Amino acid sequence: RRTVTKLMIAFALMATLMAVVGYQGLAAARTLNGSIDDLYAKHMVGAASIYQMEVLVPTIGRDVRQALISADAAGREECAHNLEGYFAALEDHMASTERPLVSEEGRAVLAKIRREESEYKPLVSAVARLAIEHQDKAALEQMVKAKAVGEALLDSCKTLAGLKDKLGKKAIDESATVYDSIRTTLMVFLTVAVLVAVGFGWFLTRLLADPLREMVAVAGQLAQGHLDQHLDYRCADETGQLADALRTMIVEFSAPVKEAAAVLGRVAERDLTVRMQGDCKGDFSAVKTSVNAAVEKLGSALEEVQRTAIQVAATSQQLSAASEELA
Repeated sequence: RRTVTKLMIAFALMATLMAVVGYQGLAAARTLNGSIDDLYAKHMVGAASIYQMEVLVPTIGRDVRQALISADAAGREECAHNLEGYFAALEDHMASTERPLVSEEGRAVLAKIRREESEYKPLVSAVARLAIEHQDKAALEQMVKAKAVGEALLDSCKTLAGLKDKLGKKAIDESATVYDSIRTTLMVFLTVAVLVAVGFGWFLTRLLADPLREMVAVAGQLAQGHLDQHLDYRCADETGQLADALRTMIVEFSAPVKEAAAVLGRVAERDLTVRMQGDCKGDFSAVKTSVNAAVEKLGSALEEVQRTAIQVAATSQQLSAASEELA
């Protein structure tokens, strides 16, 4: 495979891993958001209505008492009118409370509140009507009955509020558990991602740095004149092609040099018939030509010297013979 292909595969795997981690993060955020929405829809909305009911019940009792102690009819009629609004608001809050209730216990408490409210409202209305008619004694008797029912109604509202708080706290604890689980899952995925990233880094280092380091060492030895080098790395990618080119260069460099050294060694042994026969390329062709020419000229020079020596020897013999004749 080409180096680019290997790198693209490695980066694709890294991108896939990052996508998986990102998807897990989004899924975790969606789960946590769903827990928060559920907490709000089932508990927070209803809790606000229950707290309003806890406020309205004492307010109704206060206005009933105000109707009794008010001196003028206008004040009593105003209190009676306010009571109608309070009960309307109380019924609205009961309806708002019923929608998000999910437990059977909560629905049972709310049903009890409705029964107590339906009993409390006629008693309070009777107190207000009797107060407007200035039948204070009868209104007071009704007030005692209404007070007992109102207190029971308020206790039921508090019970429902406590139940709502309990369920809300449970939902919050469940959300915290979900958060802890999500955090643990994300930490595991991130840890795996880091380890895989380190593994990819090690893989890329082995893929590129190791063969390059080996080739740099061989090139350094060549630069120092050590031509007897071996490069073991082989691969079909660009790095392998570079290694093949370096091996070819070693052969192309060392073969002419070794042959020239061998020729000169034979010449040193007085063998002037030897010549460089190898296929030399580039500038080494000029080296081959020069070495062969040098050996050729050296042989010619030695032959000339030999002929001259023979001639000198012949001349010497002739002079010697002439001297003997003269003597």
